[in-house]
Amino acid sequence: MAAPKFVQLLTSFDKDEWPSFKKYVLSQYTENSDTYRIFKWLQDRKNELSNIDDVYILASKQFKGMASKVFLNHLSLLYQLAERWMVNEQLSHENTTFKLLLHRNLQRRGMYHIADQLSNQLQKDLTNNKELSALWTKKEILHQEFYSYNPIKYEKGALALSQLMDATFEYIQHMLSVYQVELVNFGKIQKHDFQLEEEKSVKILLLLQVSGECSFFGKMYELIKFDKTEWLESLKYDLVGGKWPKGSLEEVISTVYLIRKTSDLYERGSQLPTVQIISELFAFALKQGIYAEHGKLSPVTFRNIVGQLSRYQSFEFVRNFINEWYTQIASNFAESTRDVSHAINCLKNEKYEEIYYFTRMKQFADDTEKGMALSLHLIACFMDRKIDYDLYATTLHNFVSYLNRHKTTFSTKFYKGLLNTVKIIKKIDHGYEVDLSLYDTIFYREWCEKMVKKKG
Repeated sequence: MAAPKFVQLLTSFDKDEWPSFKKYVLSQYTENSDTYRIFKWLQDRKNELSNIDDVYILASKQFKGMASKVFLNHLSLLYQLAERWMVNEQLSHENTTFKLLLHRNLQRRGMYHIADQLSNQLQKDLTNNKELSALWTKKEILHQEFYSYNPIKYEKGALALSQLMDATFEYIQHMLSVYQVELVNFGKIQKHDFQLEEEKSVKILLLLQVSGECSFFGKMYELIKFDKTEWLESLKYDLVGGKWPKGSLEEVISTVYLIRKTSDLYERGSQLPTVQIISELFAFALKQGIYAEHGKLSPVTFRNIVGQLSRYQSFEFVRNFINEWYTQIASNFAESTRDVSHAINCLKNEKYEEIYYFTRMKQFADDTEKGMALSLHLIACFMDRKIDYDLYATTLHNFVSYLNRHKTTFSTKFYKGLLNTVKIIKKIDHGYEVDLSLYDTIFYREWCEKMVKKKG
C-alpha cells in the first residue's frame, strides 16, 4: 500500500525544513488542534516514515477513536499547507522570481511608477547574466509592461516592442542552443535519432545568430556531435572559470556533458589530456554540488564517481580524492561509503590485501553497501585462496547465504549482478571455461575479464 502523498513528501525534508514547516503549520493551527498533533506525531517518527506501510494503522493507536477518513482529511489539509509552504520557501530564496511576481502584481493594480522602478532595477541587475532563467525574466518583464496599460509603453513608442522582440530572440536563441546539445546527448542515451528536431533548431538558430562567433553551447554541440575536440579545453576553461552561475542549469548540464564526452574520448584513445580534464571536472562537480541532492551526495553517486575516476587516475590520486570529498556524502555512515570506495579503488589497482582492511569488521549504511563490501571481501579471499582455501570457501558460502536472504530486498539488477559475479568466480575456481557474453549484468566486469584471461 502506497503511503499518502503528504507522508511521501515528508520523507524528502532535510533537517532545516522540518522546523520551518512546523512553524508554518503553527501559523495556521494551534498546538492543541488535531491537524498539528498529527503532524507532530509524524515529525517524531521522521526517520521511520519511509518504512511505514500503513500510517493509519500505526496512528490509530495514538489517535484512538479517529476514523480513517478523518485522519486522511487531516493529512490532505497538511499537504495543502505543504504546497503553499514550498512555494513560499522558494520565493524566499529566489529573489528574481519574487521581484517578477511583485512587478506583475504592481502592474495589475495600476502602480505603474513603482513597477517601473522595480523593472529598471531588475533589468540592470540582469544586464550581464546570460543564463536561461535570466533571459526569460528580462523577456517576461518587458512582456508584462507591453501587455498592460502602463504609460511607459506609449512613452517608448515603437522601441517598446523592439526591446521585447530582441529580448525574446535572445532567450529563444539560447534556449534552442541548450536543447540542441541535449538532442544529441539524449539521442545517444535513448538510441533515438532526433534528426527532424535538430534540422529545425539549426535553421532557427541561423536566423537568430547576431554574430559569427560560436556560442558556448554552439561549441558544445560541435564537440559532442562532430568530435570537434579543439573546443574541449576552452569549454572546460570557461566552465571552471565561472562562465555560468553556481547551480544554474547551464553549469550542471555542461559539467555532465563534458565529463561524459571526455570519458568517451579517453575510451577511444584520444591524445588529448583527457585524464587531467576528467579529474578537474569531477573535482569541480563536487565543489559546485553538481551531483548533490539537498546539498549532499548520495552514497551510490559517490561510489560511481570513484569507480570512474579509478579507471583514469592513479591509486594515490583516487585515495586522496576519497578522503577529501567523502564528508559530502548524505549518510549517517559516510565512513561506510568511504571504506567501500577505498575497496573499489584497491580492486581497480589489484591491491587485494588492502581490501580486507576496508571490508572487515565495519558498520555499513545499508544492505546494498554491505553487499558491495562483502562481495569485495570475497574477491580478496578468492585471490588468496591458494594460501587459505578454507577462508575463501567459508566466505563464499556466507556471501551466497547473504544474497539469498536479501533476494527480495535488493533490486533485481543489483542481486543479479552480484550473483553472476559469484557464478563466474566459482567457474574460474573449478577451471571451467567462462563466456562473459552470456551474462548481461556483472559486477566488477573489468576484474572478471582479467580473471577469465588469466584463468584465475
